[in-house]
Amino acid sequence: MDLVRVQLDAIAARLAVHGSVAPGAEFAELAPEVPPALVAAVDGSSRMLLDGGAFAVVALRAGRVVVRDAEEVLEREAPLEVRLLEADTFADEWSECYREATGRLPSEQPPDLQAALEWLRELAETEAALAALEALAIAGAPGSLLLLDGALTSPHAPARDALRLVLDRADAAGVTVAAVAKRSSLARDGAPVLPALMRDSPDGCWRTALDCDSLGKSGAVRLNPASEWAFRLDVAGGDYGTVAASLVALARDAVYPGYPWPLAQAHNLVLIDGDLTDALRQALQGAALEQGLAPGAWDVLFSDYHEVLDRSV
Repeated sequence: MDLVRVQLDAIAARLAVHGSVAPGAEFAELAPEVPPALVAAVDGSSRMLLDGGAFAVVALRAGRVVVRDAEEVLEREAPLEVRLLEADTFADEWSECYREATGRLPSEQPPDLQAALEWLRELAETEAALAALEALAIAGAPGSLLLLDGALTSPHAPARDALRLVLDRADAAGVTVAAVAKRSSLARDGAPVLPALMRDSPDGCWRTALDCDSLGKSGAVRLNPASEWAFRLDVAGGDYGTVAASLVALARDAVYPGYPWPLAQAHNLVLIDGDLTDALRQALQGAALEQGLAPGAWDVLFSDYHEVLDRSV
């Protein structure tokens, strides 16, 4: 235990310096500006329902919310999808899904079933973003805004290529794209950037530039003086300061102060929570038994001896 205490102390000392803002951070004050007449927001979620080792049953949901005049919800859509991913075929299935969504084959394949689930969720969000652009075009309001969850980048090439497709379509339609990341892995000298900004930044609403990989312009913003939260914001196709200021006007919701409420609406719409996860598992089990699966076979399919060992401790 003495060695563990030494390790904990060393980690604690490192964490203690993680909350310091790097020298040279410059903050610009943000004042609210009227947002565009039409704003669409896109988010997605996924769950591993059942893990059979060589296969997995997964749930996916991506959707969009379209808002007019910062208050009226014109459209909500978030279809739920359940898929069986098998080790021998998931790469081909992923390639076909990607081709159908983007019109091209992906430049690389997900390495395993867990990655396939994550990449399929990102692809579903791409499809939702393209559908949102179509909805904005039909509505016909110039200078609309498309809000995405996350950042305008990705660690793997197919997602970056899909983002470029969304940005190209948005640019052709005269739509500005802004991505707001609920969580960020940005670091400077090993220390997380956003927590430091949240702790040592000035009061009020502000923006500050970030030097990071992005298909747009990147920065961090605080959108409500009553909130301690700051978010990474990437913008493509519009003036960064103007977009950030318009998000201040959209971040006044009493439940989610400091976060653009159209994105909060999209998040809640696509959420696959524990109750839905349990219901889907139970429904699948019932359907499998109806189709002839032996009662004891279900437990065998998803057995993990770790659970037996853990129960015996």
